[in-house]
Amino acid sequence: MATALQKISEANPPTEPESEIMEDKKNRKTLQIYARQQAAIARLSHEVLLGGDLTSIMNKAVSTIADTLGNEYCKVLELLPDGKAMILRAGVGWKEGIVGAITVNAGLDSQAGYTLKSNEPVIVKDLKAETRFSDPPLLHEHNVVSGMSVVIRGKRSPWGVLGTHTSKPTMFTRDDVNFIQTVANILAIAIERRLSENALKESEQNYRSFIEKAQDAIVIINEKGIVSVWNKAAAKIFGYSRHEIMGQPITVIIPERFEKQHQEGLQKFVKTGNSRTIGRIMEVSGITKEGIEVPIEMSLAFQKSEDGQYSFTAIIRDITERKKWEEEIQRLSCAVEQSPASVIITDSEGKIEYINPKFTELT
Repeated sequence: MATALQKISEANPPTEPESEIMEDKKNRKTLQIYARQQAAIARLSHEVLLGGDLTSIMNKAVSTIADTLGNEYCKVLELLPDGKAMILRAGVGWKEGIVGAITVNAGLDSQAGYTLKSNEPVIVKDLKAETRFSDPPLLHEHNVVSGMSVVIRGKRSPWGVLGTHTSKPTMFTRDDVNFIQTVANILAIAIERRLSENALKESEQNYRSFIEKAQDAIVIINEKGIVSVWNKAAAKIFGYSRHEIMGQPITVIIPERFEKQHQEGLQKFVKTGNSRTIGRIMEVSGITKEGIEVPIEMSLAFQKSEDGQYSFTAIIRDITERKKWEEEIQRLSCAVEQSPASVIITDSEGKIEYINPKFTELT
């Protein structure tokens, strides 16, 4: 079979359009990975925003990184007060019983220590060929080959290190580094909030700061649908300043055809406490101050005060660009399917991932 494929390939050398199609295939895969990473960040941010337990958030962070990147190991290391060692606070993939018990040297002879001292992301392609630091026992015992680590920053000094590793050679991309650094930043916010939890005023300021600095729009309404929180990202998406929107009904950013559905859903939840939309990530539409309808991705959560009053938090992301990419990918997919040239796409190991109808016809 390999010989037959080789003959077909030699008889049908890649043309320029085929090269472009293969490049588009690569771009589509990159976009899918990026979208998966962004969705993971959105879910983790949601957990932090809702004020989950710090240990649970750390466990969620390491499992999210491992699952999203497809790595065996991930860890959160906290720098101990003496500054000489870090303790493994949370992890996934490691041998049973070492999380919460084992420590790692915070000096320059470990990847974590080197990351802490360099204060920047550290990427390792082959741990055995590494010259910047030695092969630390924790990684050596788990046959780690590749990995990357970043600093979890504290208010005045580094809090610790977030790292992920794999037992097979891996080339990490810039998006991968940005992804793990973003998770580290989210953890830093969660940790800082917990450390200042006893100071109510400071905690409130941190919460407001988190909302304002969030890249996604964060909108909070009461059970009557009146806006009480509106951050800068929301203003950027919908065009209304905080001064214009505060105290207004949320329906000003909901297309008219969906207003009745929104009102009925809100009233039903207040009466019954049940909703199919709470906790889900949904693709819906919003409308800007200029009357332009935009596609958005939204997740909803609710809070209930001591006096029984509900409030609802929406985390919103403008997905206009993503929709354009999806349309372009669909167009390219159709073009490949209908192409008069035979197209075969393989992975890095030569395994066939896709063939088009023309290739099937020829073979």
